Amino acid sequence: MKSISNIFMEVLSRYGDHVDKKLEDYLSRMCNSEFIDVVLYQVKTGGKRLRPVMTLLFAETLGEDFTKALPEACIVELIHEYSLIFDDMIDHSVVRRGKPTLWREFGTNFAILAGLWYREAIEEAILESNVPNIVARLVSETIREIIEGERLDILLEATGREDPYYLKHKIIDRLDKNSIEGIYLEMIKKKTAALFRLSCMLGALAAKKRIDDHVKAAAAYGENVGIAFQLIDDLLDIYGEFEKFGKEIGKDVKEHKLGNAVIVNIVRNGSEEDVRKVLQILTKDKVEEEDVKIIIEIADKYRSREKILEEASKYVEKAVNAIKDLPDNEFKRKLIDIAKFVVYREF
Repeated sequence: MKSISNIFMEVLSRYGDHVDKKLEDYLSRMCNSEFIDVVLYQVKTGGKRLRPVMTLLFAETLGEDFTKALPEACIVELIHEYSLIFDDMIDHSVVRRGKPTLWREFGTNFAILAGLWYREAIEEAILESNVPNIVARLVSETIREIIEGERLDILLEATGREDPYYLKHKIIDRLDKNSIEGIYLEMIKKKTAALFRLSCMLGALAAKKRIDDHVKAAAAYGENVGIAFQLIDDLLDIYGEFEKFGKEIGKDVKEHKLGNAVIVNIVRNGSEEDVRKVLQILTKDKVEEEDVKIIIEIADKYRSREKILEEASKYVEKAVNAIKDLPDNEFKRKLIDIAKFVVYREF
């Protein structure tokens, strides 16, 4: 029997080159030859291309030739990469996908310019989509959701920033163990799940024979898969392996983040003493490897790994149920496999 990861890689092999070529097309238009290496760096660092894969699978599930949905697939990947460029600058992240982040490689000023370039490439792709007016509105709404999610993510940091807005509104100053879970869920729905939702909706919108129920099913599937994806991403941040994950392990702890599912589980369910220990670590000027190990020990006391896996699996079940009435074909079955991949992946 094929592993879930192998199934995903087979799907990626079908679509990946087509997506990458089209991405480079959008990004290269009007780009100065001295700037092109900076602009293409982000997409050439790799990535799973999970979001455009979902876009193309939805298009094919609904009977459309996937090549007709490449503009929509590129839109979601460009938004993803565009958000990562700024996210890495905001978080001062130096490694992504096992390579230096764009700002680290070329400097902050040119990373900002590259990010702005991506935003305009998104507009190019929108103009070539099946229903550009609808797509433009959805893209605008989604980017605004992602920005709001990023705002909440920053405010969920325990310390380490001097921005006046952050100092006035940071959540640790009003931390309530009964509300932390709700704030966290709102954050990941906006910062992560909103783009998954858009990816699937655009795949449905690219299909000429779609109906409104198809788009609604795609939205529900995408949002639930997106929530599950972030839960597992948080888990891998604490428990993963650098060689497989491609990002620094314990990065969220080192960046003083309350907004990680493992930390949320401790704050929500831990004893006062254990919560105090975790908050003391997160508010240190510099978090060490030993501190990450202490947090893992505390997390294990409250079955964080098991609980998060269970929660992610529930969201995957909701996602699969959302598409039960879509045409039953090989592409729908691959969408079910992709949802499972999100939970059982190692990278």
